Amino acid sequence: MAGLPLRWYALFGALGAAGVAFLALNSDNRMQRIDAWLGGICSNPQVEGCFQKVHAEYALADGGWWGVGPGASREKWSLLPEPHNDFILAIIGEELGLPGTLLVLALFSLFAYACFRIISSSTDPFVRLATAGVMVWIVAQAMLNVGSVIGMLPIIGVPLPFVSSGGTALISALIGLGLLLSMARSVPGCDAALKGRPSTLRRTFAALPVRRSRS
Repeated sequence: MAGLPLRWYALFGALGAAGVAFLALNSDNRMQRIDAWLGGICSNPQVEGCFQKVHAEYALADGGWWGVGPGASREKWSLLPEPHNDFILAIIGEELGLPGTLLVLALFSLFAYACFRIISSSTDPFVRLATAGVMVWIVAQAMLNVGSVIGMLPIIGVPLPFVSSGGTALISALIGLGLLLSMARSVPGCDAALKGRPSTLRRTFAALPVRRSRS
């Protein structure tokens, strides 16, 4: 998006990886999370650092293919920590099964595709950069959360955008979504296409029955 040579990204990526490794090696808590992620200390779910990981897997396993039904989750009742926040996807998988989790992933994929459409269609450099920034922010956060829940990444405590309960994180994500909707109007042909459609309010009232007056 910015037009920088790939060697700059390789350089900054290497520096970022070195910084992450330094911060992880100098923190017992971070190393414990990495050990729990790799599975070396998770033979007993009561071991500190494994409880969330193991119970998230229990929730997904209980859900199976079709889930236990909406509201019927057992793990959310003081078994799985943060079931309404960081581990909401595990509860969705437990209650709605594989279709529920795949629907969440499909919606984030649709979000990423919509951002890509804005980036590829816009000729404004600011719109392209801002859209790419919001897309990386939301999609990367979703990938980190999903990876933590299913055990492919260490648990780092990030919420699932637009889904997890919360205040500032949800408000920030909605602000980012509002920016995307605003920038989408700058795509060539978008404004004319929107003006050619009836408003949502008119479509809603058109579906309502109309009482005709008697003559």
